[in-house]
Amino acid sequence: MLRSRFVLGTVCLGLNLAAWVRAEEKEPTWVPIASEKAAIKAPPEVLKKAFSNGIGGGYLAVNPRNGELYIEDHACLKSTDGGKTYVLLAEGFGNGAYAFCMDMHADGKKIAVCGWCDVPGSSGSGFSLDGGKTWEQFGSFDDSTLKERHGITGVALEPGDGKTVLAKGYREKQLCYSADLGKTWTKLAKSKDCLGLGVFSSRELVISNFNGIVRSEDAGVTWAEVSKFGWAAGPVVHLGSAAYWLSDKGLIVSKDRGKTWAVQGVAPPSRVRGGVWSGLLSGKDENHFLFLAKEGPMETMDGGKTWSLVAKYPEDYAKTELGISLGYDAAHDVFYMIAGGHGGLRPVKYARQPVP
Repeated sequence: MLRSRFVLGTVCLGLNLAAWVRAEEKEPTWVPIASEKAAIKAPPEVLKKAFSNGIGGGYLAVNPRNGELYIEDHACLKSTDGGKTYVLLAEGFGNGAYAFCMDMHADGKKIAVCGWCDVPGSSGSGFSLDGGKTWEQFGSFDDSTLKERHGITGVALEPGDGKTVLAKGYREKQLCYSADLGKTWTKLAKSKDCLGLGVFSSRELVISNFNGIVRSEDAGVTWAEVSKFGWAAGPVVHLGSAAYWLSDKGLIVSKDRGKTWAVQGVAPPSRVRGGVWSGLLSGKDENHFLFLAKEGPMETMDGGKTWSLVAKYPEDYAKTELGISLGYDAAHDVFYMIAGGHGGLRPVKYARQPVP
């Protein structure tokens, strides 16, 4: 009898251990994305100049509706198979351009690529209105006679068919306004304390800083404070008639084009990680939002009532001081990250569920 119990216990222990091992095997983890030169379809001169060692750093954005992945460094690449292969979309926006950030609208159509450039008179930045099929370069608002690094470090595009752009400059930290998709610019003010930008129409603009939100109804000529919520980084997230940001008090929403802002839920346990422009990202619906915290990607599934850590950073990402960008594919529940520009870290992805 004792031997039977021992054998039965051994069998049960073995079954439990096997089940645990299988569960561990299915447990999703951050994995490197295939990024060898052979996986990038681009002219040899582009591969030699921009991707001699595959994709090593840059900035990314993900179309949340279909999972298309965009990576920008010295050129803009697109992947439709989860990062296994890439096609070249654009060879950068000026020679010597370095990517700084990308902004993907929730509708997946408008994309802005921001960067700096060592060539005088170049913005190092551009945009697409058709999901990355075609691209145009933003005009520069820096003094082209000065042989210094120029460029754009943050931008907000008007949703829908609007052509208004609000942008921050690299060299002078200048805040600039354009009514024609960056062909011409009007300098508004210094943007030293500006963390986030938002555009509702050609005249309705909002800016987030450390201490609150200011709004303009005359295309940036005058500004008035409309909220005390601070620390809202990145561009405003437009979903239907509502606009969302992540403040120091939690998720905030405006349903009157930025005139008033109300907090939803509670403050997340961690702020947006330093060096991140993207700030708040949209998820599966109006209750699902994500951002990159100090510990890793964090999300709310209930409109800001609760927040939880998606997954901790992989070891090399946890140690880096480079800026990290986050992308989310709502169609397949997959997260993407990449760190830094030239000489940064290779992209990684995390799938909560097995991806076909």
